[in-house]
Amino acid sequence: MSKKVMEGYQSIIYEREPPIARITLNRPEKLNALNGIGSDLGMQMAPGTIMAELAQAGDDIDKDPQIRVAIIKGNGRAFTSGFDIAGEGEKTGGPMEWAQMEAGISRVFLRYIWENRKPFIAQVHGFCLAGGMDLVGVCDIAVCSEDAVFGYPAVRYGSIPTCSVWPFLIGFKKFKEIVYTGRHITAKEMYESGTVNKVVPRDQLEEEVELMAKTIAMVPETSIYFGKIYTNHLAEMMGLRTLLALMNASGGSIHAQPGEKQEFSKLVREKGLKEALRIRDARFAEVDEASDALRARKLSK
Repeated sequence: MSKKVMEGYQSIIYEREPPIARITLNRPEKLNALNGIGSDLGMQMAPGTIMAELAQAGDDIDKDPQIRVAIIKGNGRAFTSGFDIAGEGEKTGGPMEWAQMEAGISRVFLRYIWENRKPFIAQVHGFCLAGGMDLVGVCDIAVCSEDAVFGYPAVRYGSIPTCSVWPFLIGFKKFKEIVYTGRHITAKEMYESGTVNKVVPRDQLEEEVELMAKTIAMVPETSIYFGKIYTNHLAEMMGLRTLLALMNASGGSIHAQPGEKQEFSKLVREKGLKEALRIRDARFAEVDEASDALRARKLSK
């Protein structure tokens, strides 16, 4: 069948070409920052935003008998820089309101991707940070280009992952390193830890993902469906749902209480996101330079 761009979307591009569906995060001017949880900090997703449209497209894919596999990718220079912290900086509320917002994010990722009957492939290039890592984590397969960069830099201003399955994927010690340091992790490191399926040159990324999708689409639906169910169920038996509930409750408290997170949000409101990030990152400049130098020495051997 021919490719059809589905109408009614503003922040994503949803293309339907049975048996493959493609979702492109489409806020390139914002590095595809994930926006969408309502300004009231509740679970209501604002229409026309990435989070709302991910839910809408995910629901359509789940119910579409002609779609066998879906691809998520980003438009422009990055997969996604994570949640839209510029918009988040404008929000206020108590622990309950923030916890509801965190739960709303988890609900979208779990219901429309993790629990989706169709497998999702994350096609990652450039930055894949914070909420972007959460999004890739709930996808079934991840293929990334050599220039892909992962990490949770938000921990450096007082935050925690919102919907992270990574402890079950990457191992506890590596996950602790990521959330204790907030440093960037290369595609090569992610591959070596067994948490992305393939790393390819940037100019081969699209071709590699398309081949993966076409192969999956040829496998009987029952094999895919039950393979996804029992693999995901294993993570849930290990405590995934309990962990995510704790993350959402803890995240609500962290965002609402006085401290570095509130100071960072104030900087965003008063000086803008770019300057707030510059001030945050200046504290870590020396250790980041040392880390990059060590990494370069390892790669040169």
